[in-house]
Amino acid sequence: MGHPRKARKQYDTPSHPWNAARIKEENKLVVKYGLRTKKEVWKAETTIKRYRRDARFLWVWKQNMLK
Repeated sequence: MGHPRKARKQYDTPSHPWNAARIKEENKLVVKYGLRTKKEVWKAETTIKRYRRDARFLWVWKQNMLK
């Protein structure tokens, strides 16, 4: 955990900024869900990525505990 007054980034930016396919997908999501910026798309993707990572960790942990 960090310092409570030190705000941290809540999103990860794309690794390659000018990927046409990714930009088109993000534009579709922005229009479909009425988002204001691409940052909101990245924030949601990062949140989902963290949930998936935690779920994989818990699944492996549970498998190891059953052995």
